[in-house]
Amino acid sequence: AEAIDLILRLAMMNCQMEWLRELVVYHYPPAADAVGNSRERGRSLTTVINQLLARSDLPSEVVRHSAQIRFHTWTWIAWDSYRTGHPTAMVDYLKQAWHHSPHPPVDTIIAWVEGFAEFSRRWGNALEPHQLCHSPEWQELMGWCLDSPVCLPH
Repeated sequence: AEAIDLILRLAMMNCQMEWLRELVVYHYPPAADAVGNSRERGRSLTTVINQLLARSDLPSEVVRHSAQIRFHTWTWIAWDSYRTGHPTAMVDYLKQAWHHSPHPPVDTIIAWVEGFAEFSRRWGNALEPHQLCHSPEWQELMGWCLDSPVCLPH
């Protein structure tokens, strides 16, 4: 979250930046950090995104995409929660993402699964969709989605 915060603040100051395709810095977190701090990562990243989107000087294009930014951020945090063994937090973040989805309801659920698969692939693992979709937490989430007001694309 701290790195993203720095990048976003530099971008808001119109600093020239360029995305490099090669890895130039790699951080080796302790094993406990990878799992134990996923909740803190989620809280920190949520704070960074909320602070960014609360700025009054945001470019209009960012404002137009704010719901999509929240949707993708909370989907990633949900995946990180799932990956690190916090399925209840996963459900909480996906419920937040639901209310900011740029997709119709069924497409929102598909976007979640596709997002989880892509994040897993980038992390070097394969998502086990059967395991995800048959977990009690996912089943509870699907019931909640059926009972929720329809999310309308922004």
